[in-house]
Amino acid sequence: MNPIVLKNAELRNCHKERRCFILACGPSIKRQNLRLLAGEYCIAVSNFFVHADFQFICPSYYCIAPYHPPLTEEAWHSWMREVDHGTGAAKMFFSLSDYERTQVGGLFRGRQLHFLAFHDPSFTNEGEDIDISNHVPAPWSVSVMALEIALFMGFSEIYLLGCDHDWILHVGESRHFYQEEAHALVRAGLNEWADVPEEGYLEGQCQHLINLWQQYKALKRIARGRGIQIINATQGGLLDVFPRVTLESLFNERSSAADARKCGEDLLTKGDFSLAKAELLRVVRLNPKDARAHALLASALAALKQDVEARSAARAALAIDIANADAIDVLFQVDDFENARDALVRSVAFSPIEEPGATRA
Repeated sequence: MNPIVLKNAELRNCHKERRCFILACGPSIKRQNLRLLAGEYCIAVSNFFVHADFQFICPSYYCIAPYHPPLTEEAWHSWMREVDHGTGAAKMFFSLSDYERTQVGGLFRGRQLHFLAFHDPSFTNEGEDIDISNHVPAPWSVSVMALEIALFMGFSEIYLLGCDHDWILHVGESRHFYQEEAHALVRAGLNEWADVPEEGYLEGQCQHLINLWQQYKALKRIARGRGIQIINATQGGLLDVFPRVTLESLFNERSSAADARKCGEDLLTKGDFSLAKAELLRVVRLNPKDARAHALLASALAALKQDVEARSAARAALAIDIANADAIDVLFQVDDFENARDALVRSVAFSPIEEPGATRA
């Protein structure tokens, strides 16, 4: 196997027992509050980076479907320049067949890139598992590519958003959450509804959906065999392979906050500051009064050189716990000496004073 693909082995079960959200580009997303996803692990696909809340969500991972006709090289590279600029620090996934395309023109310089080796799209082996450090079935939709990655990384709960898959009911209409002009390929002249044949088009699209549904059913079988849930949180749409849930219902409880804080603290200790930030953002959203989580988040932000955000998180911790030493330490790290000194004075003033000769219990 190609060493470029073998590199993916480092991702095996890296998020075991965590949950993630796959963000596709269906129009239903316009009716959902995606700001709930701040601090969650997210895998975005295709042109999702144009979403108004992208920088607020900060997906950890990003998938681009394999290059295919009728795309042109020029149009694809124009799109990739926008993807590179718009996706922040997300780890990128491409087809191995696009490796050379990602290496020209300074694209994705300094970014972490992963490549998948696709073969026949059929899941033929009943006992087949997903191993992205080897060959995997070629996806009929980029959402399938994202699912293959999520399963390999060990997420125990995988939620789908924007997987409407109802274009067959809307021939000739835009079926994305964004205006079509927001896509570089459209501005380069691509029209997905151009040259629709007068005969046989619906038959071909029905077959496409059958192929896609078969892949979804195979992934559901594989996930179930590993104790992993794939759940459809898309609002509406045709996809009926997976059980459904509303997005809002996933954010009504705080029971997982303590576990998430422990995970964030572990990631911080390991030096994985970006993932620690994502986990701790989730904690402070679930439990805004967790001073320890705010202080840990401040430490992660300081390590990422995001000083303004670090100051804010440290101050949030001190507003809850006036003597939080970790938060005070972060203020010194980001050169906020005035607030650090004030916090020290307040912490000393409110600390209990032991009388001479007193013994500790």
